[in-house]
Amino acid sequence: MKTAHLLVFSLFLLSSSLSAQDEVQERFSLQNRIMPQEKVHIMTDRNLYVGGDTIWLRPFIVDGLTMKPALFSRFLYVELLSQTDSLVYRAKLHMQPERDVLTMRGYVPLDPTLPSGIYTLVGYTRWMLNAGEQYFFKRNVQVVNARELSNGAYPMLLTQTTQEDAYHPIDRTSLLKADHNPRVYHPEIKTDKDSYSQRTFVEVSFRAPANTVLAASVTDDAAAPIDPTNAIQYELFGQPFLHSIKDMEKGKLRYPTYLPEEFEIITGRVRSSMRGRLLSGIEVSLIAPTQGYVDEQVSDERGMFTFDGFDLPDGTRFFLRSHDEAGKDVGEIELLPELFAKDVHHLEANAAEVESQSFYDNLITRMKYNNAQWEILLNEIDVVGRTREQLDPAGQNALARLDQSKVAEYKDYTFETLLNAIPGVTVRDNHPHFRNEPLLVMIDNVLIQPPFGMNVPDYINQICPPYYVDYLDIVNTTAVPTISRTIGPKGGAAGGQDRALRTHNYCLRIFTLKEIPNVGKESLVKEVTPLGHQHPRTFNNGVYQGPTTPNGTDQRITLYWNPNLVVNADGQCTFSFWTNDAQGSTCTIRIEGVSDDGNIISSSKTIRIE
Repeated sequence: MKTAHLLVFSLFLLSSSLSAQDEVQERFSLQNRIMPQEKVHIMTDRNLYVGGDTIWLRPFIVDGLTMKPALFSRFLYVELLSQTDSLVYRAKLHMQPERDVLTMRGYVPLDPTLPSGIYTLVGYTRWMLNAGEQYFFKRNVQVVNARELSNGAYPMLLTQTTQEDAYHPIDRTSLLKADHNPRVYHPEIKTDKDSYSQRTFVEVSFRAPANTVLAASVTDDAAAPIDPTNAIQYELFGQPFLHSIKDMEKGKLRYPTYLPEEFEIITGRVRSSMRGRLLSGIEVSLIAPTQGYVDEQVSDERGMFTFDGFDLPDGTRFFLRSHDEAGKDVGEIELLPELFAKDVHHLEANAAEVESQSFYDNLITRMKYNNAQWEILLNEIDVVGRTREQLDPAGQNALARLDQSKVAEYKDYTFETLLNAIPGVTVRDNHPHFRNEPLLVMIDNVLIQPPFGMNVPDYINQICPPYYVDYLDIVNTTAVPTISRTIGPKGGAAGGQDRALRTHNYCLRIFTLKEIPNVGKESLVKEVTPLGHQHPRTFNNGVYQGPTTPNGTDQRITLYWNPNLVVNADGQCTFSFWTNDAQGSTCTIRIEGVSDDGNIISSSKTIRIE
């Protein structure tokens, strides 16, 4: 009997223990659903740069628990800080589809006058503001000022770039675990030989998890030695988990303050001009003329308005205007500041003097003094995709036209008054007509579609009053270039333009001013240029068309950079590059990435240039 009681008591303790474990496990799962952790690693093409260079970036954002690519934040903020914590540069990178996969890439341009020193590269998402600065990505990079170097001011050079002993310290045990984690793959990088001559074609191959998108770089060690511990596994596996197990055992859960950022946002308040009282029910129009973007919101009971759902390039200028339903200016707009991390601190650097003078001599030989300006010989060339301005033959054959001088006479009137000044135009049934036929209306070649039943001239007056207008004309729709997008009252219904062009004979085209004059009523127009996403650039991997004789002019430091190197379905990946003229040097080939199932890929290989 006694044995039976002991058995029952033991089973009770075991079931209680299992129940407690299940409860903690349930809390753990709930906590991770409420506030999942993002971890960020940014691969750079190298660690040392000369003023005027470009730091090329490839971010990897993963779920802190599974290490799988995380997609709930679409934007990543990258900042470059000096050793006094001053902001040198800030960029906003965005996740975008490339080659049928979602990837993120970017760059940091370095001013040629930037002083020599060790700078800190910081990366964080808005969601990571919930965790705090200690969970941000930080990496040190060296910048050398060419003029200072030529004058004999040799800086101490960066010797280590990992976050060990930093704000989220990585101890030796973590480093060991990260390096030997079974989910870290170190593919064997293969080249047809280990030593190459100058200006020689090199083919690289390796195996990795199928369909993984990696980043690859090849750098000249003589000018930019690579920190061997500067690897992705240390950043992702070495960083501690965000939530406390002890707190979860006590039932304490953390909740986020900031939401993941899926779109860009402009938000503010509308106040009365006299007493500053918050105004509700006021219509606020937003227009970005160069992007053909139009939107409209109504202030809530707190006078607040928010524009979101858009993703436009950095440098886009927006104009905001508050008005009533008749289009009359009402109140003043007060914009709320953009949300960035505040008081971010630099990463303490480990630096040492270089024993050999030849290192500095090598850097100096890569530069030349020309017309009192320093240049990097055959430096990385970035190619920016630009849209060529298309000729507009329709404008040459306009059926009616009002140029800017004529439009300016009507800047203080409504748009309907301006329309009536165009020969042949009448407004009836809430819609403008030309030669008794209804007109399509386009602003900067983007079709405008007012809400159903709304007076079209009133709607145009709200989003594009006469003082926005540069000139306008009326053309045959057959001469209008087709742009497959349509801007409506909520800023972005796609399609519809082709059909509209086929069913109308005439089109009223309104072209806006590049700069809005700030006089009279126009002072109520609020201009803002928020930080938009960075315009993508492509690194130019130099290619020699045939055999050439080395003459010392090819002194590239980064020989190859590819932020979106795709492994094929069979797990094979290849790329190629050309060596430079740095005889007697070594080059380091590096690959880093994260597979869809959370495996970390990191490997390197060194070759010689004889």
